[in-house]
Amino acid sequence: MTFFGLAILTVMSALMAVYFKSVKSEYGLFISLVVCIVAMVFGISKLTYFIDAIETIRQYIGLDNVYVMIILKIIGISYVAEFASDVCKDCGYNAMSNQIQMVGKLTVLCISMPIVLALLETIGDCFKIGEV
Repeated sequence: MTFFGLAILTVMSALMAVYFKSVKSEYGLFISLVVCIVAMVFGISKLTYFIDAIETIRQYIGLDNVYVMIILKIIGISYVAEFASDVCKDCGYNAMSNQIQMVGKLTVLCISMPIVLALLETIGDCFKIGEV
């Protein structure tokens, strides 16, 4: 499926969901949820190109695998948190949606700490070299 096919599917499903909301509201929710899952699977399938590019960049600059895995985890957490948050918003649970976003951001912050510490260590090493 191409992006345009996904866009057409999404628009048609949104129209169907709006129609079913007035007839039987739970059908509109189910249609929306199924299309969101299809879109997420489509997006995840496109991530293979990104992962290959990251691997190529890692090989060129000699980046440690640990940092690449952290970056990929951050991307995954961001997508999952956004997806879950949007589904909660569609269901009318805005408070739950906000909590998912907050926990996602805190998780990203915690996972990114090794990168931040390595950056600070590198900056500290640069200043030590300049003192000599």
